[in-house]
Amino acid sequence: ISACLVGSEMCIRDRLCRACKLYLSANELVEGVALTANDPEDQRKLRVYSTSLLDKHATCKKRAAELMIFS
Repeated sequence: ISACLVGSEMCIRDRLCRACKLYLSANELVEGVALTANDPEDQRKLRVYSTSLLDKHATCKKRAAELMIFS
């Protein structure tokens, strides 16, 4: 049973690590679009969204780190 628990924690951690990478990739895309946006309001909205993605990345990374302590 304990091997299964460790395996499932590793699976969750790995999923979180992939999600962290996806948030960073999405953020890079949003920042790139913000640079090309002509409308200042669009730029502002994209930057707000970019900040949201970075916050989600930080939360994801923290949770993955917590799981690594136990694996």
